[in-house]
Amino acid sequence: MRRTRSRVCGLVIAFVAAVAVVFGAAAPASAGNLGSALYRGGVLWPSDYIERTGSGGWTYWLIMQSDANLVLYKGYSDHSATKVCWASNTNGYGWNATKAVYQNDGNLVIYTTISGLPIWGSNSVGDTGTTVDISYYGRLYVGYKQMSNDC
Repeated sequence: MRRTRSRVCGLVIAFVAAVAVVFGAAAPASAGNLGSALYRGGVLWPSDYIERTGSGGWTYWLIMQSDANLVLYKGYSDHSATKVCWASNTNGYGWNATKAVYQNDGNLVIYTTISGLPIWGSNSVGDTGTTVDISYYGRLYVGYKQMSNDC
């Protein structure tokens, strides 16, 4: 009886730990504007974005969408988009199941949150820049690497 109870307790603890790992990797409850840049070690969870007001009064924002796609938009300050400027084309990996991480090695990487596998990277390892940001003309930069043209 005592061995059975011990095994059951062990299984319950293992199950709770597994659930914590899976759900602990989920996005935080609050999402939104992280300012004008993402710094090394920073994370864009689904619905998080960075933004900049630029040329002609347009607003540019880079958002980690819930469909797993990282997208740079040009539009109005209320985020009604008029144009997609750039996209990682990573949609289809699950709803709210990815995050974009600006790693300390200079690479911006999109990971699945459950398996932790990378699905896209900026290939900017070793770049000496310190931010992911958007220029006045809507260009996306990862460090000093230009990822998109003017928008």
